[in-house]
Amino acid sequence: MWAGWRSRYVRSADEWNQAGCLFCRLPGEDDATALILERGGLAFSVLNRFPYSTGHLMVSQYRHVPDLSDLTAAEVVKESMKIAAGICIYTNDRIVVEEL
Repeated sequence: MWAGWRSRYVRSADEWNQAGCLFCRLPGEDDATALILERGGLAFSVLNRFPYSTGHLMVSQYRHVPDLSDLTAAEVVKESMKIAAGICIYTNDRIVVEEL
């Protein structure tokens, strides 16, 4: 897929990689600079600086783990949906998380 506006990102990929994990760095920056829309207790939402489509939003947990299965159900579902519901009128956070 051609997305010309991403060429600046592609040319600077080494620079971004040397700076470390993006999702570990962003919470330490101010919200406007980092494009953080909302912060929760376990996760935060951020706009993609180099999106393929307008308004691409990501929700990331604060805790860095090597595998997604290392996150708790609350980190993955409850907090993420709470943040998404605060941004999108078509999403609600009225969910029940049951851990087995």
